[in-house]
Amino acid sequence: MNKKIKIVFFGAPQIAVPFFDALLTNEKFEILAVVTAPDRPAGRGQQSQSTPVKLRAQAVGLKILQPEKIIYSELISALPCQPDFAVVVAYGALFSKEVLAWPKHGCVNAHFSLLPKYRGASPIESALLNGEKETGISFIRLVKKMDAGEILHQEKIKIELDDDAFTLAQKLTKRGSEILPQILQADLNNEITSQIQNEAQAIYCRKIEKNAGEIQWQQKTAQEIEWQIRAYIIRPTSFIFWRGQQLKIVKAKASDLSISLISGTIFKQENEICVATKKGSVILQEVQLAGKRKMSIKEFIAGHQDFIGDILGKKI
Repeated sequence: MNKKIKIVFFGAPQIAVPFFDALLTNEKFEILAVVTAPDRPAGRGQQSQSTPVKLRAQAVGLKILQPEKIIYSELISALPCQPDFAVVVAYGALFSKEVLAWPKHGCVNAHFSLLPKYRGASPIESALLNGEKETGISFIRLVKKMDAGEILHQEKIKIELDDDAFTLAQKLTKRGSEILPQILQADLNNEITSQIQNEAQAIYCRKIEKNAGEIQWQQKTAQEIEWQIRAYIIRPTSFIFWRGQQLKIVKAKASDLSISLISGTIFKQENEICVATKKGSVILQEVQLAGKRKMSIKEFIAGHQDFIGDILGKKI
């Protein structure tokens, strides 16, 4: 009987769970342990919360490590058995040379872009923000420089007109988790010819700040605002202030309709509720006022007749 491929899995958020499950349910692999982020206070009550990866690992009784920082001596002390691979999905930390060299066949990372494009913390959001027609998933062998390792495999995914960060993450995660076991097996068998990334083509994306979601009607075109709304659907969400309250724009679409109004002005065009921008107009479809539930724009207007004609974002 062939030996199982030994894995240490590094990951934290929900997007990493399907990759974990793909290895957990494949009889060719044995997960020695899971390394994830420490429990953190979250939500209004600031209750301590575990990562989705930790919760999944707990459910199946696996060994779990939650270090604040990955220290090689502590890692091998906790896990004396050398793994064949470390698999890293959305873990969010750089590894030392000692940690990178620890697994027999290195650390394999799933990154949600077509590297070397969109290295960094927000590849899915960045592809949407920039109106890309396609993106993809890259499996690389980690090196000390962020997301700069040799590419083991890439797959492209078309970005549809109605895709947002949630639907795109689902597509990338589904496909990535499906092929992960095959990639590890092929790499173990020396069946992969890795490709060096072209540093001249590298593009970096930053962690998205909480205030990045505020919509700038005067500075952005309607198309750029639609891209932003789709990119920030999960976090930080896109919002504006209306009469001192935060109003989230959950869903909207760009229109070429131009009108001689101050950017941010709400107006009605036939049966649509629109907002004037630097170029074109944004058709509002779904909104959420602070402390209220999400609702269609027509439902919102029914309870806020004074909305039309006002200016979003104006100082009060």
